[in-house]
Amino acid sequence: MGRVAPFRVPVGSSAGHGPSRRRGPFDPLPRPCSPCPGTGLRRNAGGAQVRQKVCGHRSGEVLAVLRPVVVGLDGSRESLAAADWAAGEALRRGRPLHLVHAWEGLSPDASSLPELEAPRYWAQRILRGAMDQLNERHPQVRLSAEQIARRAADALVAAGGDGELLVLGSRAFSGLGGFLAGSVALATVARVTRPVVLVRADRTAEDDHAPDEEGRPSARTPYRDVVVGVDTAQPCEELLAFAFETRPALMARPIR
Repeated sequence: MGRVAPFRVPVGSSAGHGPSRRRGPFDPLPRPCSPCPGTGLRRNAGGAQVRQKVCGHRSGEVLAVLRPVVVGLDGSRESLAAADWAAGEALRRGRPLHLVHAWEGLSPDASSLPELEAPRYWAQRILRGAMDQLNERHPQVRLSAEQIARRAADALVAAGGDGELLVLGSRAFSGLGGFLAGSVALATVARVTRPVVLVRADRTAEDDHAPDEEGRPSARTPYRDVVVGVDTAQPCEELLAFAFETRPALMARPIR
């Protein structure tokens, strides 16, 4: 697994920075330092504007770390489908992909207990297996992975807050089964401040298209509309900006 290098922007002067977050056994994406002056925009190779975090460094440079697409993994079909979709989205956006697996049993104080060896092995196997599949299917995507010793919803909210987009698996829009298809996903969506995408395991490329005359999604029909729900009592600029950024990629009809 390759290391993700930050995008460097030379400047004249800068502020100091705090300690970086401790990395796990899978060399996760370097986190931006704290405090950060804010976010900025740059253009990727395709000419589209992309967000980046800008951080001051003592060296007289500013490190602008691109927000990754973050996906939660639990080893289920739903989460693996979410990871595959997220890899394609990361490639389209020119972003790295960061895989997150939360395991409450991974406590630093109990890390040497023999009874935790098997759970730790399976947790690591979930991440390694997913990364092997993604490297094979999406070799151009920059990958990183991380185990977080927190409750699943708390870990996903924290990781998603650092990302451009958080992707989770879902069996159905109202499904309650599975680690990331029910209570964890609902708790995460209710708290995270970044855009969230729920991906079904049985999703196909045709599902992005409107139904044909027989009521079935078809690649021969136009792409589906992008529908935005707006709460006029709350700021919605970022929500609308995300919708307009997503629309050209899907070649969708006008936003409603």
